[in-house]
Amino acid sequence: MPPSIHPSRPVDDITILNLRSPTIPRDYSQQQQQQQQLQQQKQKQQQEELLQQQKQKQQQEQQ
Repeated sequence: MPPSIHPSRPVDDITILNLRSPTIPRDYSQQQQQQQQLQQQKQKQQQEELLQQQKQKQQQEQQ
């Protein structure tokens, strides 16, 4: 959430307001989708790195 939101205001109210207005939900859901995609990409990268590390370990053990 952007820092401009006043701390005393609960976030739920803001999201509800956003969902009520017709134009914002599209952007909101798009943002969420983008974030999910980014997270998935990060996870893939992490998994690949782990795999490479494991391969390196195996190679070292064989030598």
